[in-house]
Amino acid sequence: MKTYLRKQSDLQVDISWEHQMIHEGKTYFASYLFAGVATANKYVALLPIAQNVHMRNISLSVSDGSVELELLENPVLNANGTAILSHRLNRVDPLQNEANLYLYHTPNVASYGNTFYNQSVYAAKKSGTVADDEVEEFILASDRKYLVNVAHFGNAANVRISFTWYEPTHV
Repeated sequence: MKTYLRKQSDLQVDISWEHQMIHEGKTYFASYLFAGVATANKYVALLPIAQNVHMRNISLSVSDGSVELELLENPVLNANGTAILSHRLNRVDPLQNEANLYLYHTPNVASYGNTFYNQSVYAAKKSGTVADDEVEEFILASDRKYLVNVAHFGNAANVRISFTWYEPTHV
């Protein structure tokens, strides 16, 4: 926890480390919509370029059917795919989006790597998240690639995947 003084009332306010990262401009968000997906697998490649990428949240929402999220480490990609734009959560200076994690949808996958996380979402709902108030997170290694496999089951539906991460420089 970090303590701040509120100027208006001089009250102490404690905020979490993760919340502090937002204030410091080191927390990022990215989202992608796979539209009209029937029963199929869709992929997002995660390519960190520094050791300080802390994945806090990966969430799914689906308009119909069910989805399964699988995180894989060390896939082999023939091509990265199409870039997904990331944004800083601190919008005071939104033009400085210098994230150390690059995300790509629809990569060309040669081999999938090793699964280290699974999650399922049923019947047109939003998933839970990789991290919640208990501060669970994945620290991604800069010398590895990661692949997110989103498997949708059911009629054509919209599937949205969202990511939130922070990048502390003083860890």
